[in-house]
Amino acid sequence: MLAAGSEHLIGLVGPDIGTIRLNRKISATAGRLVGLGMRIVPGRYRLGAAVHLAGVLAPALRRTWAFGKLRFPLNSERDLCVHLLIRCMIASGTPFDLRLRVEGADLLDAALASGRGTVIVAPHALLSLLILRYLHDRGHSPLAVANAGRMEVAGTGAFADTVPPSPNIMRVVARRLREGAIVCAMIDRVAATVRRTTRFETAVGDVRISEAIFRVAVRTDAMVIFTAARVDRGRLCLVLAAPQPGSEGSADAIAGEFIGFLQAHAVAVAGAS
Repeated sequence: MLAAGSEHLIGLVGPDIGTIRLNRKISATAGRLVGLGMRIVPGRYRLGAAVHLAGVLAPALRRTWAFGKLRFPLNSERDLCVHLLIRCMIASGTPFDLRLRVEGADLLDAALASGRGTVIVAPHALLSLLILRYLHDRGHSPLAVANAGRMEVAGTGAFADTVPPSPNIMRVVARRLREGAIVCAMIDRVAATVRRTTRFETAVGDVRISEAIFRVAVRTDAMVIFTAARVDRGRLCLVLAAPQPGSEGSADAIAGEFIGFLQAHAVAVAGAS
């Protein structure tokens, strides 16, 4: 699960490396100051304040380096801005309560109560990283597949257990699932970097996913949960879904349902942009 840090809140591409580094340093300082500024809002309201503030800031940030670096298609501009504000709070050590609407919580509860390993898959809809916080608040410690060596659980000061992508990553995932662990991964991919992907159309353009983790889930008899988060009607919403019972045991069928899940998410994002 990859996420850009608060150093990308503000930034202009300079004419040389030295200028770029200076701009990044200024951006990191600005990001921390923004995060500290959020402390004027009580902790239980900070996330909601970030959502409101993002509605004001998103149009102004549209042409900045921040949005250039974070232009993942499955995010609205407001989603990206909320993500950046969350990263600012993380960088400044500003805690916040997780107050959001959750759809499909019963599906996740059933998966976690099954006694089997659970795979939670998401796209690079960057607010979906809040699934780590949602699990943390319920006493769970998932394994996140991420390039980041240390990934803070947003608003807590705690760090998630992570494993970097590698040629043997699926062996690691399979072992942890057999142990009954929760594994979280963002599985949409850039076409130029991964050969074995499935491409499909959405309301925000073509998207590619890697189906490898679904094959591992089938082999290890793990539960599968889909998730994506976005700003919906001015409120942060975490959507959880699960494959239909008839898809169990078929990686292709599970992948097909995840594609449908992402296409529905993309329609909502397109409507918000």
